[in-house]
Parts: sequence; C-alpha cells; structure tokens
Amino acid sequence: MGTAVTHVSTLALVADTHFLTSAGIAEILHHHLGIETVNCAADFRTACALLAADPAYTMITVDLSLTGMNGLHGIRQLRSAYPALHIVIVSDQTNQAAMLSALAAGIHGYILKDMDAAAMIGAFKLVLEGKIFVPNCVSDTPAWTNTPQPTEDEATEISLTARQRDVVQHLRKGFSNKEIARALDISESTVKVHMAAAFRQLGVHNRVGVIAVLDGKMSRATRARTPEWADRRRIAVRA
Repeated sequence: MGTAVTHVSTLALVADTHFLTSAGIAEILHHHLGIETVNCAADFRTACALLAADPAYTMITVDLSLTGMNGLHGIRQLRSAYPALHIVIVSDQTNQAAMLSALAAGIHGYILKDMDAAAMIGAFKLVLEGKIFVPNCVSDTPAWTNTPQPTEDEATEISLTARQRDVVQHLRKGFSNKEIARALDISESTVKVHMAAAFRQLGVHNRVGVIAVLDGKMSRATRARTPEWADRRRIAVRA
C-alpha cells in the first residue's frame, strides 16, 4: 500500500464506536501517513475529553453514528470549539444530502468505509495537504428536491459559501469541472459537490439555470415549469 509519508500532523484522534474500525484507521494514519501518535475514542464524550486535554491534535476522524455525538450537531460543536482541527467523517452512509450537510458543517473530508486501502490513504493525504476530499459516488448527480424555489429578488440574497461562489464564478466563465478543479486546486469530485449545493441553494437543475438566476433572467414561475430535457437541448453542459 505504499511507504509512509511525513506530514505536519503528529497527533490524531480516531473516534468510532467499533474497535476494529478504529484500529484499522489508526493503522493507516500511523503506518502509511506518518502520523506519530494516533489515539482512539469509542464515544463522543471521550473524544471531546482527549481533545480538551491536548491542544496538539491536528485531525480527528469520526463516524456520524458515534455514540453520544448526535450526528452533525456534534460536528458543529467540534468545529466551533476547535476551528483549526481537521475533521474527517469516515462513514458507510452514501446519502448525498447528508454528505452536503456535513460539508456545510465544516468537515474537511468524507471517506467511505468500503473504500479500498489505497483509495483511503489517498483521501487522507489530500486532507493532510489542506484540501477537501469527497468520493465521486456521492457527487456525480446534483442533489435536487422539490423545496420552494427562490424568487429573483431572493436569489440575490441567497447565502452561498465562499467556495461555492468561487466555483460559480468559474462556471460563469465557461470553465469545465476539470478546469475549475485545476484553478481552485481542489479535486474534480469536490467541484461537483459544491456545484450541486449551489444548484440546490438557487433552486435550479443545471449550469444554465445558475447563470440565468444570477443574471436575473429566470423567474420562479419559469424555473418551476421548465423541464430538465429542455435545458439539456439548449446547451451541452461541459463535463
């Protein structure tokens, strides 16, 4: 699975209710990513106590179903208490909406438990390099729900994250996903995730809709009655 690499991180915490999972992740972090010390916690309370006792922790991996964490509520607690801490979710949940919500809560990576060892090592490397990792399988199709869509006036007030605005700005310039990833120094799958989140925030299906809403050319009523196939016929979206 490759040789170990040295990173700035020297102390990490693995928080998972299941011992075998914790041991496996700890093995990867220590022997394959060069993190000197990896401690484990079987519940959220223990994880918080360990973090509070030593400010040297630079990364924590957590399972969304960790005992006592209460899902994303616990993630937000960690982000608020330790803003410099790299937070990585290691989960078997592949629901895209859940993953987008986790990104919005401030995580740095979303790693699936069924990834092979090489892919998991690569994902952790990206996080340790200061990038955000998300798997392709949860970013291929934009999330879309039948939630109320914003009016033109509301669209200008929608709060996109800084990274979503960066992606949208490059999208408006006609950049492909690969070009946006290169320009922003993030993975292509991460571009897809931020784009999907922007689609959902703006109440549109695709790139054409984003541009139309931001340029004030599409009303709520128009967006509601325009089928996806019509948009696809008007423009070939660059992959």
